[in-house]
Amino acid sequence: MHLAGLLWLCSIHVPAEAAPRTDLRIVVDVSAAMHQADPDNLRGAGVELLARTVLSRADKPDQTAMGGVWAYSQLTQQLVKYAPMDGLWQQVATIHARNIAGQSSQADLPAGVEAATWDLQRPDRPTTHLVLFSNGRIDTGMTPLEHDNKRQLLLNAWASKLRNARVHVHTVAVAGGAAEQADLDLLRQISELSGGLHKKVTSLNEMQAFLLDVVQLMQLAPQALPDSNGRFQVAPGAAAMNVIWLAAGVEDKPVLVQPDGARLDRVAPLPAGRWVLAQDFEMVTIQEPQVGWWQVEGVKPERLTVMGELEIRVDGIQTPVIPTEESHALIRLFSEGQLVDDPGFLNLLNVRVWLSDEHRKVPLPVDVIDGGYQAFFVNLGDGAYELEVEVLAPTFRRYTRVSFVAANPLQVDFKPAADGGVVAWLNFSHADVDYSTVRAAAKVRKPPHVGTIVPAQRMPAGLFEVPVQESEGVVELSFTISGNYLNKKGFFLKTRPQTLTLPLLEETAFSFDANGKLLRRPNFARAAEVLPEVQDNPSGLPADSPPGQEAATQSGASAPVQPQEPPLPLIPLWFVSLITLLNLAIGGLVWWFRKPPPIDDEMRLRMDLQAAALEPEARPAAG
Repeated sequence: MHLAGLLWLCSIHVPAEAAPRTDLRIVVDVSAAMHQADPDNLRGAGVELLARTVLSRADKPDQTAMGGVWAYSQLTQQLVKYAPMDGLWQQVATIHARNIAGQSSQADLPAGVEAATWDLQRPDRPTTHLVLFSNGRIDTGMTPLEHDNKRQLLLNAWASKLRNARVHVHTVAVAGGAAEQADLDLLRQISELSGGLHKKVTSLNEMQAFLLDVVQLMQLAPQALPDSNGRFQVAPGAAAMNVIWLAAGVEDKPVLVQPDGARLDRVAPLPAGRWVLAQDFEMVTIQEPQVGWWQVEGVKPERLTVMGELEIRVDGIQTPVIPTEESHALIRLFSEGQLVDDPGFLNLLNVRVWLSDEHRKVPLPVDVIDGGYQAFFVNLGDGAYELEVEVLAPTFRRYTRVSFVAANPLQVDFKPAADGGVVAWLNFSHADVDYSTVRAAAKVRKPPHVGTIVPAQRMPAGLFEVPVQESEGVVELSFTISGNYLNKKGFFLKTRPQTLTLPLLEETAFSFDANGKLLRRPNFARAAEVLPEVQDNPSGLPADSPPGQEAATQSGASAPVQPQEPPLPLIPLWFVSLITLLNLAIGGLVWWFRKPPPIDDEMRLRMDLQAAALEPEARPAAG
């Protein structure tokens, strides 16, 4: 019995769960300042990549992808109508993407976001992904105070409203020119608060890689893993296959070889599909690909997805992830909308999971549970991560990855000041908080003196500044954040005191959880000593090894990564002095009680006589 039939038998009694419809909104800053910051039109290349690579299931109308494109400067206009993303839609979007030009000097970012999310109150609206190409600049010809109010409106009302309406904003910060840090921080916070991804890009390769991560998050399609000879297997039931090459030039001629030996390339007619040669990438989509072993000749593809045969869904890491002691991801398999939950079949598969950041990749322990698999990971520091999942079966090997952002509620950055002191920058992020009510303060104490309360100064983009006037010695600092949730209920967060030794030689950062507890970071360096880094082949097997070779290895055999112990805090000088005096006092008491009794006159006379008796007799001098 082939795999599709086996999956159907495994899931025949489970209700169908349809794959979510893809809903994409693209918003582009076309102001004159943005055009100066992006003279190479990376925004246009990004719009074309999104328009071409988002797959629309023509065989399933209920899963047809929907999309629209908006552009904003002083005013907002709709470049491409919100409609099914078919071939005509892709052509119109590509034409507009290649002709993006600078317009007005003003940039009304809030108006652009609002125009693209006009239907927030629609009850049947699916989960929406909004991709924003901008540098975060807001300029509507008003005063700086009014611009700051618009920023606060985005962070308060709109970011939380978008998240509650299942709209995830992915921001692409095109940071050419003199981009203000506060503007870039605004984009990052919009993404974090709405559950989206954020990336600051300065090159085409950076932007393309990030946008493919966004597409993978929108459409969690399993990827095939070609071996060293470019061979990969397609199982029965596959509805479509999509292959993408990035930066493939005209001189490069990739070829796909079907199981029956037929060779497909740019000029050969496709049996059912389309080959696209764009300016910055190349892509081919084949409907109902042949079952069996395929081969890629020439340039290695950046992304190779096979849809329909098996779906891998990952839940529990909707970005942003608030790290806890028991953070985990739930991995489930679907076939034709049916959950595969047969215990025998799940134990037959070998599921491996890795967690990676920009420096390291470490394996995670995996447990088989009812209806899927569970992968655990320890507390994470703030930043971008990828969860990579590989499923090995006797007839295929599939791989997928999910990008997410870990964001703890409170981040405090300590930076040296010009006058020798320290400036603490507080970044507080929470999706359900009304930012207009947030207040912050710090308690600064230099032992053994009493602490002083220093109010924090509100800055743009949701930041708070706390100047620390002390310039040397040991300083203890604790922070308080207070305000209201969107439901008008109050909250209060207080951190435990942290010790700094001044003058500060380098920048220092602390992350705190919702209880004000200092968080630890995973020891990626220690794990890397025993785990070789694998980029192109996550399984660690030889690339040409047959699927199923690791059947003897049980899921979850990888040892969990042990967290690194945090460094011991510095001991204040007053505390060291107190302990020293206490030790001297105890030593003096011990000597007082154990000292010998005083010597009287009679005892002294006896000791003198004994000493005289022991002296040798005097001898006469020679001669």
